[in-house]
Amino acid sequence: MTNNNLETAVLSSSNEICKDNKKTECCIKAIIFDLGNVVIPYDLQKSIEWMRKIIFFKKVKDDDIENAVSPKKMELIRKYQKGMPRKEFFNEIEKRSKIPFAKNFSMLAEQTTYAMFSDMNPEMERLIKGLKGNYPLAVLSNITEPHKEFVLQKYPLRELFDYLFFSCEVGMRKPEKEIFYFALDKMNVKPEEAVFIDDYKRNVDAAKEIGINALLFNSTPELKSKFYELGICP
Repeated sequence: MTNNNLETAVLSSSNEICKDNKKTECCIKAIIFDLGNVVIPYDLQKSIEWMRKIIFFKKVKDDDIENAVSPKKMELIRKYQKGMPRKEFFNEIEKRSKIPFAKNFSMLAEQTTYAMFSDMNPEMERLIKGLKGNYPLAVLSNITEPHKEFVLQKYPLRELFDYLFFSCEVGMRKPEKEIFYFALDKMNVKPEEAVFIDDYKRNVDAAKEIGINALLFNSTPELKSKFYELGICP
């Protein structure tokens, strides 16, 4: 079976589920999306490669760079995502890692942002547009200030979403439960009235712990199917 035929079969089955679910009152009143690799594809490895080529001396090993910038390995990234100024972040990276930076690292660092992000998935964009107007839609993203500025310029996020919750603006980040409560309060919904989609299991688990209907993202067709099961029909 081709990918197109498979998607058609999934959607046909999901439409029947949706019709049945619509017979009962749907309790979902808001939908919250993670940004990176849910709404917008990105590749951290591309950013690391740019750093190797243009920010650091070429003799620096890729593993050293990844250790310096990986969110999984450095508390510093978490502070950056909560609003730490860019210059302070890179100064601290240089000091901690002892990786020498190029003199114009601040300007070049922004170029790594461009390398990281890809075009928005058209299928996901159509899904969001189909939901728009029927549900309040939000983005909830762990993101740094330079990345935030870039994605707001490149992608129509303000047109697609009613709320944009960025960790660098609110001083909280996933999987901290406070950021979920913050988003729910701003959207004026209860946890059980919201759906949250993320590609990291730890964030999904944290949302579930406070009662949010949280879904682990793998693909857009699968997400559509999960939406239909919840009675959410674009």
